[in-house]
Amino acid sequence: MKKKLVTYSCAILGSGILIFNMTGCGKVTSDSILKSMSQNMSKEENYKMDMLMDLKASGTVQGMSVDINMNMDMGMKINTNPEIAHAEGNMTMEMLGMNQSSPLEVYTVKEGDNTISYSKTGEEGWTKEVQADLNKNLNAYDFKEFEKLAANLELEKNTTDLESVECYALKGVLDGEALSTILDSTLSAMNDSADIMGDVNWAEIKIPVEFYIAKKDSMPVKMSLDLQSMMLEVMKSAGAQEEVEFACDKCTFELKFGSFGEVETITLPDDVKNAAVEKATDSAA
Repeated sequence: MKKKLVTYSCAILGSGILIFNMTGCGKVTSDSILKSMSQNMSKEENYKMDMLMDLKASGTVQGMSVDINMNMDMGMKINTNPEIAHAEGNMTMEMLGMNQSSPLEVYTVKEGDNTISYSKTGEEGWTKEVQADLNKNLNAYDFKEFEKLAANLELEKNTTDLESVECYALKGVLDGEALSTILDSTLSAMNDSADIMGDVNWAEIKIPVEFYIAKKDSMPVKMSLDLQSMMLEVMKSAGAQEEVEFACDKCTFELKFGSFGEVETITLPDDVKNAAVEKATDSAA
C-alpha cells in the first residue's frame, strides 16, 4: 500500500508539473496572459519550482480500518538547455500508528533519443527508468501545447498581492478530458503508467485550479490544485483490483516558481548513473 501511494504521489507530482506548463497584448484576458507566460517560459534556460502535496484519506484494507496522512515537500531545479532536472525533498506518512519519513531524490535527463529518470527513495538504492518516446516526453516542456486550456480559466477582475508580487489570478475547473490529455503525456514517462490510473472514470473528475501570474513580467508565481476528485477515482480504480476501499478527504497540490535565470548548471553525478539499477517494465508498485 505504501509503495502504491508513493507511485500515485509521483504521478500527481508529474501531472502537477505538466499542468503548470499549460500556462504562460491588447486587452488582458486569460488567453493573452497564458500565451504571454508560455512565450516567456519557452525562453527560460533555468528556474526552480517548490512543490507541496497534502493528502488525507481513510478506508479499509482487507477489512482493516486505515487512516492515512501524507505530505510531500520537494524542491526542483530545472535546466532547459541541455534538458535536465534535479529534485530533492521529503515524504512523510502516518498510517497504522506509524509515522515514517523518507527522503526523495530524482534526476531526469535527456540521453540520446531517450529520456531517463534516476530516482532514490529512503535507504533504497538508485533506480533507472528509460522512456524511448522522447517527443511525447518533452511535451512536458512544450508550454504552447496547453494554451488552449485558457477556456477553462477565468481572469479575476482584481489583481492579487502574493508574496509582495502583484499577480493576475486565473481560476477555474479542469475537467477530466483536459486532465486525461495532460496525464497521458506525464505518465508516459513512467513504466507503470497504464496500471497507475487503471480504469479511472474521467467524467467524474473535476479539478479546481488557481494560477497566479506576475503582472509586471508575466512570469508564474504560484499554482494550486485541488486533486481530491482525481484521487478518489484513482483509489476507486485501485480498490476494484484489490481488497481496498478508500475515501479521499483532502488532496491538495501547490507549486511555487522562482529563481528564473539563477539556477546553476545541473549535472548527473557519475556515482548515481553507475549505481542505478534499471527498473523492470512489469514491476508492481
